[in-house]
Amino acid sequence: MTILVSYLTKKQRGGVARRDIEVAPGEIRLGRGADCEVHLADPRVLLHHATISPRGGGWFVEAQGTAEMRVNGAVTGASSVRLGDRLALGPYELQVTEAPGHDFAITIELAAPLGDDLEQLKKRSGTQLRSAGLGKRAWSWTLAIVVLGFFLALPLAGFYAKTDAGGQNYMAGAERTWLTGSDIVWISGKIAGPHRFFGDNCEACHQKPFVMVQDQACLACHSGIENHADPARFDFAAFSGQLCQSCHKEHNASLGKAALVSQEQRFCADCHSGLKARAPATELVDVANFSPGAHPEFRVSVMGEGAKIVRASLDASPKPQEVSGLKFPHDKHLKKEGIRNPEKGMVKLECASCHAPAPGGIGLLPVRMETHCAECHSLRFEPKALDRVLPHAKPEQALMVMRDFYAGQALRGEVTDETAPALVRRRPGVPFTEPERLEALAWAERKALEVGDQVFGKTLCASCHTVTGGQGKWEVAKVSLTWHWMPKAKLFPHDRHEPVACVACHDAEPSTAASDVLMPSIKTCQQCHGGEAATDKVPSTCIACHEFHLPHLSPMRAAGGGSAMAK
Repeated sequence: MTILVSYLTKKQRGGVARRDIEVAPGEIRLGRGADCEVHLADPRVLLHHATISPRGGGWFVEAQGTAEMRVNGAVTGASSVRLGDRLALGPYELQVTEAPGHDFAITIELAAPLGDDLEQLKKRSGTQLRSAGLGKRAWSWTLAIVVLGFFLALPLAGFYAKTDAGGQNYMAGAERTWLTGSDIVWISGKIAGPHRFFGDNCEACHQKPFVMVQDQACLACHSGIENHADPARFDFAAFSGQLCQSCHKEHNASLGKAALVSQEQRFCADCHSGLKARAPATELVDVANFSPGAHPEFRVSVMGEGAKIVRASLDASPKPQEVSGLKFPHDKHLKKEGIRNPEKGMVKLECASCHAPAPGGIGLLPVRMETHCAECHSLRFEPKALDRVLPHAKPEQALMVMRDFYAGQALRGEVTDETAPALVRRRPGVPFTEPERLEALAWAERKALEVGDQVFGKTLCASCHTVTGGQGKWEVAKVSLTWHWMPKAKLFPHDRHEPVACVACHDAEPSTAASDVLMPSIKTCQQCHGGEAATDKVPSTCIACHEFHLPHLSPMRAAGGGSAMAK
């Protein structure tokens, strides 16, 4: 069941307008407040004037606080409610009646309209500025003159006080006075961090009053800023008619923005989302943002045949392969049960055992044989001389070390190999003739070459490298590893991704060859990163991964201003 509330309004030409609403049973609040079930919109009614609620099988009305209420003409603070009762709340009269299909009905009528009293009250309550001697015209002129004086005339005078007849600033670095420092009122926001060391010298950038910063002011320090693309191939890449400050806005640090480097995606997408239309001959692919389907698959630069860099997409068929000259099976080194260390027994390796972030977290430090590999892959060549180790990556020196070692053994008579001639197996200290010495040295040479064939071709070097030749003329294939897989992008910040396991992005555990390209595909990155408008992923704009000014291109602006290409 519900309660029917009817609002009655008398029309100026006679008759009564009626508006009905239904109110759910329970506590019913009556008052001027917007949260009241029965809204009585008159300033003489309190926000919460009264409540009607079920109690003891009937209905009960109760005034709130100091509110005045009449029930059937009698002032009361609370009363039961019966059919036929008349209630008075401020200027409103309410009557409780029977309504078919409802618990009961309440008709509401404004019995005592406010009329002109409200307008008269507003007029008596208002105080005019003129009556207090504060006329608007006089004060407007006074304040206008003050503003023009302090915020225009004084800073302008301070500017010219710092320049000579030729308009050149001669007070750079000098102590400021109340006049020469008055232009501080023109500062619209904080100076960007890189510019703060000369931030109080406004004339370094603002060389003329009321003239926007010109390129020559920027080029005084930034003379070598490069183009974004070759203007000879893309004429629109010269940004003709654009000033440096068109994109790099100063005084924005207080707004929470990156002070000078624009992060908005639109600066890139304006050209790259329709690049094919603007430059049909380009091999570049259109890119709108980093959302799935709006960015092409990553293209990696890998080392190809002849140590030549080859650029290929990760989804190419066949897949890109790295011709590095190195043999390294990740799967054998990342076994879950671990690998055998000659001195420590079973050791479990992780990616971090060999790969460490470079200082600053950008990129990775190179893997070194002496630091990361030698503990397991020792370059000892003689089991009976464990203190002798061959130098890494130096075949000629390695052969010299072996020749020296076996020659010393042969001359001293310390050889214990039963297959060696008796001459070199003699008791130490026994003298021999010159022909015997030459014979001993000949054995040492043969032994060094024999061990060298084992070291270079089978046991040590060949385990990780491609080795050709023999008999003292071994050639170890040069290792040519790609330093930067994606040179079109910034170096990857591994330090920011520390909570993510390496194998979550790099599929190294099943990799059987060093030629495998273990760069993650774009789908891997898109699991966490989305476009600029992403709400369920990390919003990532183009500038998060790509530089705008590319170091291998020509300067973007000539020293005299304008485009370098135009000069």
